[in-house]
Amino acid sequence: GGGKHPCMQSPPNMGLIDLAEDASRSDITIVSTWFNDKNVNANAMKNCVNFETMSYSRIIREITVPCLLRTVDAIHARNPRVWILILAKYPVQAGAGVDKQSLGWIGDLNAAVQAVFEDKPRVLFVNYSLPPDVMTYQQGRNWGHPNCRGSRIMAHAVIQRLFEAKVIQRGLCPAPHEGQDTLQSCDRRSLAACHGSALCWVDPQAGLCKFYGPGSKTFQQMAS
Repeated sequence: GGGKHPCMQSPPNMGLIDLAEDASRSDITIVSTWFNDKNVNANAMKNCVNFETMSYSRIIREITVPCLLRTVDAIHARNPRVWILILAKYPVQAGAGVDKQSLGWIGDLNAAVQAVFEDKPRVLFVNYSLPPDVMTYQQGRNWGHPNCRGSRIMAHAVIQRLFEAKVIQRGLCPAPHEGQDTLQSCDRRSLAACHGSALCWVDPQAGLCKFYGPGSKTFQQMAS
């Protein structure tokens, strides 16, 4: 989650035992708790590691991977039949889109995590990419986090990975390309192609494929 880094405040109320117990009751558990490991500021991390300065690669190697391994092992110790999906970290935001300079080192971080878990039973790594030139991030107070479009891409990737692993029998046909041209073609897409896009959506009342907006910079109260 967001807010202060754990190194700057009291330990969380939920520990590994509680997390594993809750996850063990599910068929599928999605893990994204490592997302903020490399986002901490230097002073916050120093409070956790005896005031050392740590590189991103060392944080992943010595903190992220061991913590994820303990999480996976704790869940499977309670229920070995749970499928655990480790979600890839998304790129850094630049303006309304992807910071292309971050793609290299973000890819390296994801590859390092994926390599550790690719042979573990009932553990899947979920990779995906965000369109570099389309607004897929939030513009308001939650800067740096995917908006509904970006979240839709992540959800589609989860479904596709489960389908590839034969965990589920049906999946969505993912859009082969998502870009500015997609925004102009939603009304010409089939409903199946519309479902697989992050930039279009199926209006259930009209039964038509329509443009899927990026959201608003300001909070809007839903009508009750």
